[in-house]
Amino acid sequence: MKIGDLVKWSHPQAVDYGLVLEMGEDRLPKGYWDGHVLIQWHRKPEHSGFYPAEHELLELVSESC
Repeated sequence: MKIGDLVKWSHPQAVDYGLVLEMGEDRLPKGYWDGHVLIQWHRKPEHSGFYPAEHELLELVSESC
């Protein structure tokens, strides 16, 4: 996953699409956010934030160029 990727939250009762805005590795303190991505959600923007990139409900829909 990388900045600009379109992702889907695939929980059956809370499907949403979002955009990866930031990689956790780029954030301080170093090491703390590794493996996480900052996602801006479309339907529920209040749920935006850092999520584990390998979360079982997070799917890559489209890679950015």
